[in-house]
Amino acid sequence: MPASCASTCASACPATCWQHIETLAQLPKTPNGKIDRKQLPEPVAAAVVAQQRPGRQAEPATDAMSDARELYLAGLWRELIGVEEIRRNDNFLDLGGHSMLAVEFASRVRKETGVSLRLLNVVTGTLASLAAELPEAGAGSPRPAEGSLWSRLRKRLGGG
Repeated sequence: MPASCASTCASACPATCWQHIETLAQLPKTPNGKIDRKQLPEPVAAAVVAQQRPGRQAEPATDAMSDARELYLAGLWRELIGVEEIRRNDNFLDLGGHSMLAVEFASRVRKETGVSLRLLNVVTGTLASLAAELPEAGAGSPRPAEGSLWSRLRKRLGGG
């Protein structure tokens, strides 16, 4: 997408409205000059587009994600969105998430950790900003059910 078009869309519309826009060299036409909708290509998954962002390859692949909270949330994103490579500064919607997945994500976090994430923060924030809303493993953290992913993660990382 040309930079001017992207900046116009970004300033005029919420990100959820334009994240799946694709550009074509030309639109397929019927013999009478109308757009041939049947010949339009299938949309590329947003996750594939996110992986191909221009500045993305310049960053190191690990992006120093060592915080247990970030690793926990990244695991949920992998499971829900189906994207393998997730970085601290990635956004849920940019990687291919949508509103229903955001609701499922927030409810899983609440069920497993006892922390309620605001949906607005899920769709507008980064992985790192969401992880900062979770308590650090330690004395003041909520104690989820014994078999939950959060408690297994704590045990595995030596947090309790």
